[in-house]
Amino acid sequence: MKTAVRPIFRHYLAKRFIKKTVSNGGSVIDIGSGRGDFSFWLAKKGYRVTSFEFSENSVMSFKKELEKLKNNKPELIDSDFLKYEGHFSAHAIVCFEVLEHIDDDYAAVSRMHDWMRENGTVIISVPAHMKMWNKDDEVVGHKRRYERSDLKKLFESSGFEVVYIVSYGFPWLNILKKIREIQMKLKPPSYYKPKDGSYSEKGTKESGVGFFKTNIFLFVFNKFTFYPLYLVSKLFHKTDLSEGYFLVAKKIS
Repeated sequence: MKTAVRPIFRHYLAKRFIKKTVSNGGSVIDIGSGRGDFSFWLAKKGYRVTSFEFSENSVMSFKKELEKLKNNKPELIDSDFLKYEGHFSAHAIVCFEVLEHIDDDYAAVSRMHDWMRENGTVIISVPAHMKMWNKDDEVVGHKRRYERSDLKKLFESSGFEVVYIVSYGFPWLNILKKIREIQMKLKPPSYYKPKDGSYSEKGTKESGVGFFKTNIFLFVFNKFTFYPLYLVSKLFHKTDLSEGYFLVAKKIS
């Protein structure tokens, strides 16, 4: 399955926390699963996975991968998770690059809280710093970028204890963002029509498909070549330099 560089960093961190906090066979919900990269890893490791995705292109790619599997298949729910009427009692929820697309992010975090067991773990990533807002944010349907204090407050006010929050992937994610900014200025996607604002939902859906995805990254960034890049980025985890935050929180009430 093709991938991009940016998810590699957050997936690396998320895998470590999942292994530490969720027993084999535990239930995990993947909100905004995209084409299923992380969902399929979870299922392969023996977790019971429910994946939410509402982008038509992403759902189609997800289903193609599902057809290749005989066992340990994630359950795909083709729906906006905020509109889904079912209930869960998950051990963990992962939600990568989703909250920034939602008008009422408090409602989204509250829904995660409702779907989790006591002491369950939520793992999320979001873009950081409104001062970094640029055309690439508009194109993919972002409503906001987050500050560390606002992100922490969002989860604490929703019944979570934040146990880990870092500025992840620096300087690599920042370099990629600059490339995206240039790309969007030179050749934005055809659906981007800033005058009427109709591009927002389309941009949100297409963000799950993403840019710069290729099989080359899977070959180049194996566990040996990626680890030095991670060690460099780890030096900056406690700063606010990166264009992304990675957060882990536990349900406490």
